[in-house]
Amino acid sequence: MVRFPTRGEKQYKFVFCAFLLVLGVFAFGLKPAIAVETSIQQMGEPAVQAVKTDFRDLDNDKQLLPSVHYLAAKGIINGFPDGTFRPADSLTRAEAAKILVLTKGLPEQSGGQPVFSDVPTGHWAFGTIQAAEKAGLLYGYEDGTSKPEEPVTRAEAIALLLRISGGTLTYKNVDIADNVTGLTPGTSYSFTIEARDAAGNLSSDGPAIEVTTTSLPDTQAPVWAIGGALLPSNITENGLTLNWFGATDNALVTGYELYKDGVQFDSVSGSTYSYTVAGLAPDTSYEFSVKALDGAGNRSSELTTTVTTAKTSDNQAPTWADGVITSSNITSNSVTLTWSGAADNVAVTGYEL
Repeated sequence: MVRFPTRGEKQYKFVFCAFLLVLGVFAFGLKPAIAVETSIQQMGEPAVQAVKTDFRDLDNDKQLLPSVHYLAAKGIINGFPDGTFRPADSLTRAEAAKILVLTKGLPEQSGGQPVFSDVPTGHWAFGTIQAAEKAGLLYGYEDGTSKPEEPVTRAEAIALLLRISGGTLTYKNVDIADNVTGLTPGTSYSFTIEARDAAGNLSSDGPAIEVTTTSLPDTQAPVWAIGGALLPSNITENGLTLNWFGATDNALVTGYELYKDGVQFDSVSGSTYSYTVAGLAPDTSYEFSVKALDGAGNRSSELTTTVTTAKTSDNQAPTWADGVITSSNITSNSVTLTWSGAADNVAVTGYEL
């Protein structure tokens, strides 16, 4: 469905009167006695019989006065008994049908079966709606209804004017838009616009455009499989290897961040599942963790492991600097032995006697 932008009541008033003005042009030369009420609610009121071109609710509206005066002078429209024109009132489909039929000088179709299920023979606009449908000026909906009380949209107004003009209207600087919904985010589409006339002829050289819809914001973080873990291997005095199974993401895992004792020290690509750590101290405990990262910057929970590096290999025995041992406090059953400490390349862990 073609949709035109709505710019408030004042814009609608302009479109409404422009609609009436064009009808007046087509009605030039028709019987001047033609008149029509402008509100369904007032259809029961006696119409103003004399042609009236001054309306007290249009005194300062320079935009509307020329159109209204022209049509009133031609006898196409008339005001209300209270001296008003009521330009802000909506124009319904039934009222539009009435104006079209009167402007074209078509006879009302008072007999026959109703064309539309919601316009029975007792409806006030039955004859004019039947006549408008027969003349090809008014079409219904797929469900067999006419929706006579619905307001005429800007798009419908243009279609009505085109039909009453015989397909010769020309429009300049008209913004036409169609809101296409149900597309997939982050997807490219090719659109082509073709024009159709009242006879059903379709153009074949309409403009085309390529459009890529925007992607939805990604707020979903990567997740680890159940039982996922960070596993150390190849532990040495100053290094080790960290291993993990890949995480999954609604879009794509783009990388993994590696942490040592809570501080990030490196990162790898999303297709790498191991990392060799070097430069560690022997016989030292470290806490390592890994987080998965996606393209939107979402981070997974961390997998953590604590590792103690291997002790340094020691094949060198302790040595004595002086090699002196002394005795004291000698009794019949005891003695105190004293010696200077030995030295070792790593550490002296004990003495054997």
